[in-house]
Amino acid sequence: MLLRLWMLVLLVCVSAFAPSRAGAREAETLAWVFAPQTVETRPESEPQAAGTHQENGLWNYEHAPGCTQAAETTAARVVTQGHHGLPKFLGGDAQQILSKLDPKIHSELHSILRQNLREAGMPLNVGGRGGSAADWARYMNANPGAQRTAFDAVLDASRAIDVKYGTNVTQDVWRNVMNGSFTPFP
Repeated sequence: MLLRLWMLVLLVCVSAFAPSRAGAREAETLAWVFAPQTVETRPESEPQAAGTHQENGLWNYEHAPGCTQAAETTAARVVTQGHHGLPKFLGGDAQQILSKLDPKIHSELHSILRQNLREAGMPLNVGGRGGSAADWARYMNANPGAQRTAFDAVLDASRAIDVKYGTNVTQDVWRNVMNGSFTPFP
C-alpha cells in the first residue's frame, strides 16, 4: 500500500513538470512565429563591433555580427588533401585509404617523413632527381628489409602528426597495411 502511494505521488510530481501537448504546440507556434520575423539590421560587408544583429518582435539579442556568415563561408572554404598513408614511392598502391589533411599539415607530415627516412639511413631523395618510385623500388629490391624500415619511418611520422593535430593518419596507414594496399619488396 505504501509503495502504491509513493508511486502515485511520484507520478503526480513528474507529470506536473512534464510538458503537455498544448505546451509543445505553443512552443512550436512560437518557433514558427520567430523565424519569419528575424531580419538583418545591417549588411555583413566587414567585421563590426558586437551589437544587436538581428531583431525579433519577442526578443532582441546580441551576438558578434557576421558569426553566421563567417561560419558558413569558413565551412565552404575548408580544403583538404588526400594523403597516401603508404607512400606510392615506397610501394603504396594508388588506390588505398587516403587520410584527409589540411594542406599545411600534409606538408609538415612529408617534411617529417623525409627527415625520418634520412635518420633511418635511407640515401635516396623523396621525389625529384634520384627519388622516383623506380629509384626506390631498385633500392628496396637491392636492400632486403629496406621497405620495412621505410614503413617504420612512415609510422613514426604519422604518429607525430596524430599527436600534434589529433588526426588519424596512423590508423589509415595500418588499415592499408592490413588490406595489402602496397607492393611488397624483399
